[in-house]
Amino acid sequence: FAQTPVVTRSFDPALPIEDSSYLPPNKPPTEATATCVTFDVPDVPGANSMSVQLAIGHMWVSDTVAWIQNHRGHVTVLKWGNTNPGINVDLRKEIPITFLDNAPRAAEQMGNTAVGRDSRNREVACYTAPEQCSFRPESEDKPGNVEPGTVEVDLDSLAVNPQGTWKICIGDDEAGIDGEFHGFNVWIPAFDPNIPGNGDA
Repeated sequence: FAQTPVVTRSFDPALPIEDSSYLPPNKPPTEATATCVTFDVPDVPGANSMSVQLAIGHMWVSDTVAWIQNHRGHVTVLKWGNTNPGINVDLRKEIPITFLDNAPRAAEQMGNTAVGRDSRNREVACYTAPEQCSFRPESEDKPGNVEPGTVEVDLDSLAVNPQGTWKICIGDDEAGIDGEFHGFNVWIPAFDPNIPGNGDA
């Protein structure tokens, strides 16, 4: 990205993504059972787009749940478990996942995108082509995975008038495997009508 992230965080040691005991048809994790971090976003004049990058280590991409909430309480679901195909494909912290509304692939395709085997003979998403690890949020393609009363919006709408305290949550939606949250970047570029493409995350 040409823009500098407005917020960047790395966690050392990594934050645990606790193994969830939720199994279908029960509900996936809520904020009470996920790993959530808060962060402050500065004023970004004319903002109307954004992207989010997550560094996650998890043995099953299908278990991974992620969402972002702005200071108004509006939510974009980035990833909501049960990815198919590629249900047992891993996520590696060294290959961060980027979410943006105009990405060429849906989040549910994560488990079959550029899959390769690492030195442990584990299948890893985006392993053979990390540059392909960009996905549309679940809220873009399959909305509805939010708590009753929650306002769900696409990622770009989340960025309008962004100044305030935000939250990112990472969870696990099925028993058996846990993971680690290693960090994130958030890009919210200022809009400048004199620069073609400016304001596009």
